[in-house]
Amino acid sequence: VTTIAVGNGPFDIVITTLIDTTPPVLTVPADVTIECDQSTDPSNTGAATATDNVDPSPTITFSDATTPGASPDEFTLTRTWTATDSSGNSSSADQIITVVDITAPLLTVPADIVVTANTAGGYAGSIGTATATDNCDPSPTITNDAPGVFPLGDTIVTWTATDRTDNSVSATQKVTVNPFPVDIDIKPFSDPNSINLNNNGTIPVAILSTADFDATSQVDKTSLTFGKTGDEYSLAFCTMSNEDVNGDGLLDIVCHFNTLDTGFQKGDIEGILKGATVDGVIIEGRDSVKIVGGGK
Repeated sequence: VTTIAVGNGPFDIVITTLIDTTPPVLTVPADVTIECDQSTDPSNTGAATATDNVDPSPTITFSDATTPGASPDEFTLTRTWTATDSSGNSSSADQIITVVDITAPLLTVPADIVVTANTAGGYAGSIGTATATDNCDPSPTITNDAPGVFPLGDTIVTWTATDRTDNSVSATQKVTVNPFPVDIDIKPFSDPNSINLNNNGTIPVAILSTADFDATSQVDKTSLTFGKTGDEYSLAFCTMSNEDVNGDGLLDIVCHFNTLDTGFQKGDIEGILKGATVDGVIIEGRDSVKIVGGGK
């Protein structure tokens, strides 16, 4: 306030000028940390307020300065708020908005599958495709630890989805590989397929050809095992000549296995043959048996 007195008589004039030099009192929102998929708009992160000793409604503005973070989805926003009254007095203060990505992708893995051996050592082929979505990264990276060739039995494949901030999630899929199935006939032309455990002879087993499988050219005879579990090394010999055992017009092979090496026991009802094709594809066949002899 400035006061000026003019004149020195009984009618002096006093001129008073009011001057506003006090800036508004500014209150900024608290510093905040938000996820990368959340808005940085003041409607989400908070808005500043201000009061002034003269101006009932100071003007409030803000400007942002961005500092990059460890990934494209993380950064620090320094928001400078400014309140200005009608006399041009202003005050400023900063709010720090930290944008983070702590959410892993959502991963969907293929269903468990059962496949048949199709190459040497097991199965090589498709097991399906996993998919992933992320709240910020439009294209998360998907990897798995699947082998080039799946062996017989169960293999657990671990799929992993990773976003560009290195958040990751994993899930598993079971791949079951069964041997390539072949048709066999234990003791051809015999029904039931009686096996006498007191007989130290051999058991003939025919491996049957089909329209899609030529046993005579595809079976590696030296790989064959046969018996109670199919893992018994009981092979005696395979006949030199092939014959059509089941009368379907296709030639089959017949191999003989030493009875006493098959591991059969009284009460067994199934015989199992295992082996491989000349290309290394694992094969397996099963047929019923009736065990006789061998004591109690």
